[in-house]
Amino acid sequence: SDINIVQKVGDGGFASVFYGVYKDNEVAVKVLDKNESLAESFPEFRKEVSLMAGLKHPNTVGLLGLCMQPFCILTEFCACGDLFSYIASRRERNLPLPV
Repeated sequence: SDINIVQKVGDGGFASVFYGVYKDNEVAVKVLDKNESLAESFPEFRKEVSLMAGLKHPNTVGLLGLCMQPFCILTEFCACGDLFSYIASRRERNLPLPV
């Protein structure tokens, strides 16, 4: 494996997300949970890969690749965290969201 997994940074509905390094670039590696039913989680995994493959914009996290064994998605790493947490933290402090 060319991906160096450094640490776990989060959990989602069907996967865990790790911070790693791939070819000297910071990456996020979303790995499908082994304990999840493949019949239930794989369609979500496939849908996410398909959606990300179609997104090409400087303000979105880019899809860098995927792996089938184990099922994982490799994306650019966003050091500021996920969008949901960003929005929630601004709301808690009553700060407007920049548009």
